[in-house]
Amino acid sequence: MSRCRPFGRLFNSLVACGGITIILGAMYCADAQSQAAATLFASQSAVVLTGTVVRIRASEEPLLPANDSTIVIKVANVLSGRDIVGDQSGRLATVVLAKAGTVKAHSTGTFFGNPRFVGKTITITDVGEIVSPPSGGFAAATAFVGAVSIGTQQYHDAPIRARLDIANLVFTGTVESEHALVDAQSTARQAQDSNPEWHVATVRVATSLRGSRSGQVIFVIFSSSRSVGFINKPKLVSGESALIIAHAPSAEEQAELQPFGALTIQDQKGTQQIPELVTSPYDVLPPDSSARVLQLLKMELK
Repeated sequence: MSRCRPFGRLFNSLVACGGITIILGAMYCADAQSQAAATLFASQSAVVLTGTVVRIRASEEPLLPANDSTIVIKVANVLSGRDIVGDQSGRLATVVLAKAGTVKAHSTGTFFGNPRFVGKTITITDVGEIVSPPSGGFAAATAFVGAVSIGTQQYHDAPIRARLDIANLVFTGTVESEHALVDAQSTARQAQDSNPEWHVATVRVATSLRGSRSGQVIFVIFSSSRSVGFINKPKLVSGESALIIAHAPSAEEQAELQPFGALTIQDQKGTQQIPELVTSPYDVLPPDSSARVLQLLKMELK
């Protein structure tokens, strides 16, 4: 039977360890269970750090007073989240533990969390930690890093999967043209920060992943506004190639589009077509994302 010891936050996910099912976060087991915990924690974390605890009840962040739940670590490596925090190797970072008193000074481990402050130093709010690296040498360490990578991929896939859940159409294509949708009150609305400035793009399907066919022309509505509330909404530009995850207008979106007469749009053949919408940053992706998105679609069918 594997030997287990306490670590980190209590989670409601169960795994088998040495033939006994236990609660992740309540116990740490070498090898298989530490890998399972690493995948679980990484799937909920934007940043994963390895490092050594240099101080407990301490903080490097001026806006965060030290307390029983804060520790300072010296970062050895950034396993995930370099695009957010950069290379922090050799620098100090503050970790806000999910539960006070779970980590001792001078212990080493892997810390999974989400950014709270990013400045001269970084602070992450802890999702979980695995104290002391898994035993077993290079092979075990490699397997552990691989388990973190699986969880990290799940973390990055989660918002895309959420969009696929509501999508009517998923395809790669090229934007042939785009223009503004104008209603009778457009002049008065243009100065309002709440105006999404709806545009409609004509997109020709290159490869269909769901709900369309190659060569089909799709009308896709998007917000062109650059105001604060809409700056992160996807924008489509003539000539652009993209992977598009589009959904039918919800009841609320239909009400917004009604003044523009955009609930149906007439194509060049005079046929009325119901347009699709893209409203999330994850609705428009680079065309080379198609292999990963297709894999996620296949996973949905299992």
